[in-house]
Amino acid sequence: MRRANAGFSLIELLIAMVVLSLVMGSVVTMFSSQSKNFRVGGAKMELTQNIRYALSTIDRTLRTTGSGTAPNQPMFVYGSDSSIVFNANFASDIQDGNAVYINPDLPVGAIDGMTTGSPMTIPGTAISYPGANYFWGGATPTRAETISFFLRRDSTTTTDPNDFILFERVNAMAPELVARNIRAYPGRPFFDFWYDSVNVSGVVFSRQLAAGRLPVRHSVALHGDPADVGASALADSIRMVRINMVVTNGILGADSSSKTVSTMIRIPNNGLVQLRTCGDPPILGGTLTAIPNAVGSPPSVTLQWVRSVDEVTGEQDVSQYNVYYKVFGAATWDTYTTIAAGQVNYSLTTGAGLVVGTTYQYAVAAQDCSPAESSMLTSAATIVNP
Repeated sequence: MRRANAGFSLIELLIAMVVLSLVMGSVVTMFSSQSKNFRVGGAKMELTQNIRYALSTIDRTLRTTGSGTAPNQPMFVYGSDSSIVFNANFASDIQDGNAVYINPDLPVGAIDGMTTGSPMTIPGTAISYPGANYFWGGATPTRAETISFFLRRDSTTTTDPNDFILFERVNAMAPELVARNIRAYPGRPFFDFWYDSVNVSGVVFSRQLAAGRLPVRHSVALHGDPADVGASALADSIRMVRINMVVTNGILGADSSSKTVSTMIRIPNNGLVQLRTCGDPPILGGTLTAIPNAVGSPPSVTLQWVRSVDEVTGEQDVSQYNVYYKVFGAATWDTYTTIAAGQVNYSLTTGAGLVVGTTYQYAVAAQDCSPAESSMLTSAATIVNP
């Protein structure tokens, strides 16, 4: 009997290779399709998250317009079809009595209001802001920072020349990117505005600001100034801002997707008179003593003062003490910290932020719940020892 030959014939191998090729081709096609679906699905999810983050960032910040501003500080500063600028004490690194949020990690440039010595340029213009310094109680600088939202074409994009980027800027700091892959809304600007108007019957109603009246700007430096009327005062009447944009997934062609967004954001505090419910500003007497550290000990300064008479007598409305400092001879004060009321004799020892060998001057003021401040007690010049 002849023994069967071992192995496969050439025809069998060719058939097996053809079948294997067909199977592998199907597998590759399936995985390619799944990979594409995952990529497109991920882009769509990123698009949704992009929309949510952009709108929530603008909404939670813009609603605080006017919070914690000084009496003569404009609330709504500037509005155009692609930029909004307003003042608010949105965030502070310390519990200052009127900040909306507390964030100890805030950079120095994002804490206090701006001064004419360190202005910014309003986005898309050549306008320098602020045109005046704003104070509480005559000498205490405002804690309300200037916040800007604005859109600029994305010069870095390689996919869509119509892309815009949404930026946020606090004071004169570098702008921070909020969202990209944004396009213009067909037939609408990125921002448009509603203001309070009064009809012949004296009824107040909201009216959309015509495009021909943009930009709206609080052009008079001091809010409430006799010259703050007409076009300047119109900025105080803005009550709503509508955000219009198309957000894409950043992909062109058949895989491109987008969502059209138009939403209203109210700014109810804008232009309102700041009510003071705690009566007159507190009275703070006595002296403020600033004692530097002894040579060789850790660099620090100890501040001492006696409580306001309005803590336990008089109006009894003191809520805290605001401590300020500056390099000796400087024109303006910076906020150093706050101390809650409730003591008889106050003592604060700290070296945070102080530079050895530098001469400083300190001040303290009592604050009530309005918030209104007393006149400031100032210390003598104090050198921080090594």
